[in-house]
Amino acid sequence: MNKSIDIYIEGKRLELFEDENFVVNSSVQNVNDISKLFTDYSQGLTVPASKNNSIFKHFYNADIDFGYDGRTKKRANIEISKMPFKDGNIVLESVNMKNNRPESYNITFYGNLVNLTDLFGDDLLSDLDWSQYDHSYNVNTVQTGLTIGLFSQDLIYPLISSTRQWYYNSSASDHTNEEKSVNVAYHFSHSTGEAHGFEWTELKPAIKVRAILEKIQQNYGITFSDDFFSTEVLDNLYMWLSNSKGKLFEGEETGINLIDFDSRVSGNPIFDLVTDSYTTTLVSSSQFSGFPSGTQRITGSLTVTPDAAYNDVNYSTYRITVEGGSYILQNEDVTGQNSHAFTTRLLQDGTFDYKFTFYVEADTFMEYSVELTLTKQQWNGSSWFTVEEETVSGSDIGTTDNLSLGAVFNTMKVKDFMTSIVKMYNLVIVPTSNTDFYIDLLDNWYEKGKTIDITKYVDISTHTVSKGNVLNNLKFKFKEDSTILIDEFKNQFGYQYGNLETDIKDSNGQKLDGKVLNIESSFGNMIFERLVDRSNGNLTDVQYGTAIDSNLDPINPNPLLFYGIKKNIDSDLSLLEGEDDQRRIGTSVFMPSHVNDFSTKEYSTVFNAELDEYDTQLINNSLYKLFYEDYITDILDEKRRLYSYSAKLPDYLLSSIKLNDKLVIKDVRYIINDMEINLTKNEVKLELLNDIYSVDKKVPITLTSGTSSSQACDNNDFTTYYLDQGVTFENANVLYSDINGNSTPDAKIYSNGIMARFWDKLNNQLIGNTLCSNVT
Repeated sequence: MNKSIDIYIEGKRLELFEDENFVVNSSVQNVNDISKLFTDYSQGLTVPASKNNSIFKHFYNADIDFGYDGRTKKRANIEISKMPFKDGNIVLESVNMKNNRPESYNITFYGNLVNLTDLFGDDLLSDLDWSQYDHSYNVNTVQTGLTIGLFSQDLIYPLISSTRQWYYNSSASDHTNEEKSVNVAYHFSHSTGEAHGFEWTELKPAIKVRAILEKIQQNYGITFSDDFFSTEVLDNLYMWLSNSKGKLFEGEETGINLIDFDSRVSGNPIFDLVTDSYTTTLVSSSQFSGFPSGTQRITGSLTVTPDAAYNDVNYSTYRITVEGGSYILQNEDVTGQNSHAFTTRLLQDGTFDYKFTFYVEADTFMEYSVELTLTKQQWNGSSWFTVEEETVSGSDIGTTDNLSLGAVFNTMKVKDFMTSIVKMYNLVIVPTSNTDFYIDLLDNWYEKGKTIDITKYVDISTHTVSKGNVLNNLKFKFKEDSTILIDEFKNQFGYQYGNLETDIKDSNGQKLDGKVLNIESSFGNMIFERLVDRSNGNLTDVQYGTAIDSNLDPINPNPLLFYGIKKNIDSDLSLLEGEDDQRRIGTSVFMPSHVNDFSTKEYSTVFNAELDEYDTQLINNSLYKLFYEDYITDILDEKRRLYSYSAKLPDYLLSSIKLNDKLVIKDVRYIINDMEINLTKNEVKLELLNDIYSVDKKVPITLTSGTSSSQACDNNDFTTYYLDQGVTFENANVLYSDINGNSTPDAKIYSNGIMARFWDKLNNQLIGNTLCSNVT
């Protein structure tokens, strides 16, 4: 070779042919497709056998044990003239044999790591470890999730019904509490049987999107930059967790659950309400009758009363009498209220330890109350007398005491979740290392690029100009849902709420000759409803959603993203905790919304500019408006052109140029679409777009003094320079000579007192990074 190109596979240097052309392609077109993130790739490279046999471990010989595994990519890096060029992976494609001996190996280089689609595979979100969010499943926990939030508000129980339609009627005469409809207004006094409101089991949890992203990083050992994910766009964005229609555990066997007793009714305090157990010792006799005085026994009675809504649920009760012992069946497959009396006496001589615990197992989720009486008796020679006795009870118990979050997660693949997030916000994902990924808005990614004048390296004697990527139709869609209000909207307006579809036409109304841009999310959508008080026609301050169809039957919608807004309410809500027990919810609750704030509406979860259900005001800041409009406007600009140039770039540019850099050729600025780089000859085929890309806000400039503490560093040059906001001197690409960023300083060495760097004014870039103590 006529220059120094070094390729290392897992730290070992490959031998290369002298005259082999090594061509690497880099393209910007796929930075927002997680299945095509790693766009750097070579067009294939042939390397000699000989010394490389030790690296590839004589791959041609299939009889060698523990040889080279050609099924996997191997870590690799490329250097040009000892400067880093690319990190990535090498794939061994084949071995060329001659006279039954290896002559050469065919390999391909791919950009950093593998693509995220390969990494995630077909893993489901539910496959990740969500145990840190497991919690008690009862009315108190759900109410806390509704009004305050759980786990620092990573988890909430929003006002989304999984079973029926809600309405609000403050009239004290409306006690509707039916299978498909319920009055959720709180009334201060009721007679028996008049309680109404939404059941706590109607609510399902929702988890913050940011918590999902953190869990993905933990699970796969990768790191996403916080450039976008730490912004307020995601502050209160949640995903509703629903993997089946109806209530969480409807139609599922619940397993055997320890009964939770919470109150003392009468007698001696012998029962432990913390461990839900009774521990004692018994003096036993082996005689079945005629037993000696002092013999002891335990008698008891357990009564289970399902709440009215669960009277048809089959359940069984059990007890364990010795710690670590087996279950003793008491009632099997019963329904409704049932009592079981029991007596325990061991037919052995001696004193024995007993620990009584009690359990319920149901065919599906069931709420119930329970009462237990335990009596310890002793034989006095003629009759049994009571030594100690207590009655305890429990109410509003669910047959699932603990909710495992992973078990209720939506059936959604990790890769589909990530793809949909990227598509919704028009994000770019750029690998920065084997496990690190820069993720940000397309606008911000371009802002971070350098501007480099390459005129002197470009063959300007010939180039081609063609039209850019012309679009004639835009389709931004959520998955089709069939919840009741979504269907009503579709029937009235002909499209699904939140979707955006439009033809692109010229000034004469003629559809452009181009392609369709189809952005489809794997998330669904739901229309929420602000409740009206039927007693007076006034709007309440309560908004809710419901997962039912036009027949008012429960359905399981597609995975749903929404903003969870915690809002104080004046319209009291009624939360049912039992057949005749209701709780007043009159503080704050988490409501679902398509906007992050009812007032400001800074961010939304709709592509189209729809009406906000809460106040019927237009959502101007749609996903399209905030994250796509500038990008699409530039694509559709009639001045947009695609330019093809040939250039011969020096090594330092080949090793430092990035896809978001802007290139200047004869005072015209371009953005990079594609580069085909021949490393052997330094020849680059450039596909460029004229830069009509605009950013509304200029990145603020931060004043930084250029004072040096070392004369050897920059000869005590006290010239003041400026840096982009949030950028350190060591990482800066550009220096400015004025606070508005309108001009650049003279070409020379600058420092921050620790590091020295050369400002190349001609090419508008900082070069090098040397400790001042090493400057001579």
